[in-house]
Amino acid sequence: MLDFGDAKPISLAWRPGLLDRNLCTSLALVICLFTFVNRAREEAKAQFLLSYLKAVGFMVMPWVSAVAGVQVRFPANRGETLLVTSSGNLALAAFLRSVHRGITTAWSQEWHAMFNAGHLSSDWQEEVHVVDIIIFVAILERFRRSRQKAVLGQMSIQLLQDFKDLMATFVSTAMDQFLLHMYTPEQPHQAQQAAPARKFKKLAMLLQLVVLIKFWLHFLYVGFI
Repeated sequence: MLDFGDAKPISLAWRPGLLDRNLCTSLALVICLFTFVNRAREEAKAQFLLSYLKAVGFMVMPWVSAVAGVQVRFPANRGETLLVTSSGNLALAAFLRSVHRGITTAWSQEWHAMFNAGHLSSDWQEEVHVVDIIIFVAILERFRRSRQKAVLGQMSIQLLQDFKDLMATFVSTAMDQFLLHMYTPEQPHQAQQAAPARKFKKLAMLLQLVVLIKFWLHFLYVGFI
């Protein structure tokens, strides 16, 4: 949970639709970003939201590396488990081939087009970075609409939603662990680290949290779409 403790609920007269709440789950935050990246009417706003989704993805990578990789499980309707390696990569191609070769071909072509358009950091390969997967599933439908391509088939739509659920669960869980680590007192072995290294690590985490704070301030005073 992202909880601001005993702070009073926020109520803004000029935003009558805003709920009087001062917390949300990390999962709700990430799902919100996925949803509005796809539905924002203006491309500039979609890209603005996507930048925060990417920032959250990169924010949790140090934790993934620290725990030497993470097993992530699809929703109950699929049940498969995939491994995000300590370097942040996931064997997407092999998994898609095990599901449907036609979808593998279609998605690899879309991935290649997104890479050429500058949206992704690497072209299609056996293992791709999880942040690129987050971007891919977040903008796939919007990207196809921009090129006036047909709506995805039902199987692709379901698989895309499953991947959004998978990535949202992975990122939000990692975010919770990241924040828990940040606010947990240092353990003895951490205290033995050189002081400059500890200070640099804390500064990096604080800068990453600033990204989230700026996101919520923009939401409160400007709105998403």
